[in-house]
Amino acid sequence: MGNPATNKRDLVWQIARSDQTRALKLAGDIEDPWFRCQALAHVAHHVENDTLRKQLLSKAFHSAKRCGEPNRIVTASSWPLKVLCLSGAVGELRRQTGLLLKCIEQEGSPVRRLDALHFVLGAVAQGPNDLFGEVFEKFQASCLQPLHGGKRNKRGEARLVDVIPLLMRLSPARAKEASDKIAGPDNRATAERLLRNTKQLPLEKLCWWGPNLG
Repeated sequence: MGNPATNKRDLVWQIARSDQTRALKLAGDIEDPWFRCQALAHVAHHVENDTLRKQLLSKAFHSAKRCGEPNRIVTASSWPLKVLCLSGAVGELRRQTGLLLKCIEQEGSPVRRLDALHFVLGAVAQGPNDLFGEVFEKFQASCLQPLHGGKRNKRGEARLVDVIPLLMRLSPARAKEASDKIAGPDNRATAERLLRNTKQLPLEKLCWWGPNLG
């Protein structure tokens, strides 16, 4: 049976393109703010009416704010943020991204911070290059920040490796700088392998980690 909220969200994803009336009702019935946010964003992605899209995205961001901790708020918000990006609403995209970057500053853990920013990177990758760069710089700083006691941030290093192909496509100079900061021969080898294997992929496929709008 699974989680009812997850089931409703998944059903919304299945029917959002073909039956928006039912999808909207299902999304509105989801009480869990995380899954409600994702469902509303998915419906917004498929509607053609700009006014309705704005209303749905406003509700989605509002739901994300109810997710509690900064990393969960920012991660959930990456779904409606990506809809803004793909719909070409650049002004609102910049505004909401700025709010999310301020929100994630409240997160003390570099690991939780970088995980959330990882999703924001995926959301804005097809938007203005300077905005992507702004998010990336904060993401990279979190990836390279040592953990408590000076421990090596291995999760951060792995996430930085993940985005090298995307970074190379959008900003080769920035990709070279990031590659030089990756610690360890294994991580460097992984980055080189990813670059070889993703050369022919379209931009959207380079953000395989999410947020996923189908």
